[in-house]
Amino acid sequence: MPYTAEEKCWIWLQKALEQRNAAQLRLVHHFGSAQEVWRAVRDQPQEIEALPRISPRMLAGLRSHADPVRANAFFHRMEQLGVFAVTLDSPDYPPLLRQISAPPLVLYAKGRRELLATSRAIAVIGRRTPEQYGRDAAEMIAKGLAGGKVAVVSGMAYGIDSCAHAAALDAGGDSIAVLGCGPDVIYPREKEAIYHELCRRGAVISEYPPGTEPLREHFPARNRIISGLCSGVVIVEAAVRSGTKITVDFALEQGRDVFAVPGNIFSQGSEGTNELLQEGAIPVRSAGDILSHYGWRPGEVPRVTLELTPQERLIADTLAQDEIEFDELYEQLDMTMPQLSSTLSEMELKGIIVCLPGRRYAIKHH
Repeated sequence: MPYTAEEKCWIWLQKALEQRNAAQLRLVHHFGSAQEVWRAVRDQPQEIEALPRISPRMLAGLRSHADPVRANAFFHRMEQLGVFAVTLDSPDYPPLLRQISAPPLVLYAKGRRELLATSRAIAVIGRRTPEQYGRDAAEMIAKGLAGGKVAVVSGMAYGIDSCAHAAALDAGGDSIAVLGCGPDVIYPREKEAIYHELCRRGAVISEYPPGTEPLREHFPARNRIISGLCSGVVIVEAAVRSGTKITVDFALEQGRDVFAVPGNIFSQGSEGTNELLQEGAIPVRSAGDILSHYGWRPGEVPRVTLELTPQERLIADTLAQDEIEFDELYEQLDMTMPQLSSTLSEMELKGIIVCLPGRRYAIKHH
């Protein structure tokens, strides 16, 4: 992937400063460009050291990463991993994300580069342990958005996030996952099938460079990107106290629309969404409500014909009567544990089965 000299220096600077965006911007503002910062690190380190709020650790990071051999090795590694990067000034940087107050200065991604430039995107998020109602709602909305040529954005987590990604891909639409780790790191590991399908037909993006582990502190910052990429955020299921509220707060701060799916008043999983509706969130019953809100024309959801592999057929036949736990399936079927886990993930992605709390699996009824 060819980069301009300025783009390379932005990427170098972001990695050297470990995502300290404010420090990166101060340096570029002081020296005039990222390329001039590179030259200053090499030729004028004392001038950088004299700047306010540039710590010895930052200066050490700049010096160690300014080695051309090390910098080129990083770009070569990205190419090997199939990862590309876009900077804030790149023409294909996500246009809506550029508008937020603290946009990532560099985004790392795998998948379809052109998806990053879409201006029709909606986030679909919610609980990691949803009820069947929530799963059905997320699937219906994601498929409807896909049919309306709208990219479905989420965080590839358990529950509503993965359900939304899988439904959009199953409908032949576009989907983008925002990760709290490097774009080459699959997290959670059980979502490997969805990850690979997103890399093939959608996109996975992150502000963290390749190899970055999924640390807890990464995820709140990740949520500002989920909302920032989109015109609006749909909350399908949420408890009153949940991580979903972080994304809602970012969306409101960014001037994004907040939609909520009404839920059962007796269900704990719907307490958060019903509270959002009381506070002024826009009620949504289908993707059509969202498309109408923006004046986007709906389209036909393409039908995908599925052919089951022998392993998938065996699992489907076993689940035909009732839901079964993973361990029980493993005991009944002549498959290795990795084979079973991978096949179940593929079937979930195709919309054939659902994974229920307690790692129980069941046939999905259409």
